[in-house]
Amino acid sequence: MSIFGRGGSGQVNISALPLETQIDDADLVAIYDQSAAAEKSMTRADFLAGIQTSGGGIASTVSKIAGENLLQILLPVCVSPNGKVVLVTNNEGQVAAFLGINKTTANQNQSIDIYLPYQRVTGFSGLVTGAEYWVHNGGLVLYDAIPAGGWCRPIGVADTGTSMVLTLGEVIQKPQQP
Repeated sequence: MSIFGRGGSGQVNISALPLETQIDDADLVAIYDQSAAAEKSMTRADFLAGIQTSGGGIASTVSKIAGENLLQILLPVCVSPNGKVVLVTNNEGQVAAFLGINKTTANQNQSIDIYLPYQRVTGFSGLVTGAEYWVHNGGLVLYDAIPAGGWCRPIGVADTGTSMVLTLGEVIQKPQQP
């Protein structure tokens, strides 16, 4: 049976598969090996190592200049109109411009490193395993903590109490309560 579809159809309904929230480097990833013209699997660790070393790949961090004092790590940041990194506030434009989570601290006009989406970030505390976290008003919060009318965006799912897999969801304004 084909891993890419029943009977080798070349298609798989990814949205019908169960969601995996326990990330492990030994997890298997389905690939199509063009040179062998065959469907194969490889570990997540080997897959990511191949992407990161094969000329480009997926960047895990980026360095920017802080537009304000950012003295605590693991906060949601965005690039402001002047090109500098600032904390995301309850502003539609800033929520939409979410860049990632700051890896380092910095004073204004100093270099700061940012974790980019689509990776696992560790170092948090008190996360609810399996819960989806949203960026809102300078923090990473559960949806229920966002007030009606607040601008927000889902940006990750906690896979443990101390780590989160960063994603990028759609920017919304939380509806007013009836």
